[in-house]
Amino acid sequence: MPARPAAPKARPPRPRVRKKAAATYHHGDLRQALVDAALAAIAEGGLEALNLRDLARRLGVSPAAPYRHFADKEALVRAVAADIAQRYAAVLAQAAAEAPPDPLSQFRATGVAAVRFAVRHPAHFRVVYTPGLHDHRGDDDPTRAALTAAQAAGVIAPIPVDAIMLTAQCAIYGLSRLIVDDQLPGGAVTPAQADAMTRAVTDVLGLGFLPR
Repeated sequence: MPARPAAPKARPPRPRVRKKAAATYHHGDLRQALVDAALAAIAEGGLEALNLRDLARRLGVSPAAPYRHFADKEALVRAVAADIAQRYAAVLAQAAAEAPPDPLSQFRATGVAAVRFAVRHPAHFRVVYTPGLHDHRGDDDPTRAALTAAQAAGVIAPIPVDAIMLTAQCAIYGLSRLIVDDQLPGGAVTPAQADAMTRAVTDVLGLGFLPR
């Protein structure tokens, strides 16, 4: 009888290959990344278009990931408003630092910077001035202190500082809102036109209405 063929050698067991873990978010600060993504989304489509699931998709994270940092959309919007307010304050502070030290130049420089911010970032301007999102009552402290010092030195008229501040706020905020909401005659306002309008408004406030 022919010899039986030798049995094939048993193959060594294959090593178990572990499945790769799902991709994870490696950003160092997901919270700030969400705020930054929200700022971009608001600039594109306004506050109404903001959606946590959409932000998660933009950043490549799971839909549940944003909720580790923000309980809901309102919490994220408040954080966004705080971030915008900080940027806004930094813009005004830089404008004041670069302007001549006299009160009218300071007022004009910060006014131009405020309106310019609104013109360049209209959606962010609307967010930071949405009622209930940011308390603006302490924003004018540096300006108030400068006005008080200027009055003590006899540089500006002895008008109550509160009245000066209220008038200035109404003028700058009002001009910003009129431009952003396209409520001025002549159509859309260019950044250069906005600067010129702000200088005109601050000049009128600085000089007053009465003849000299």
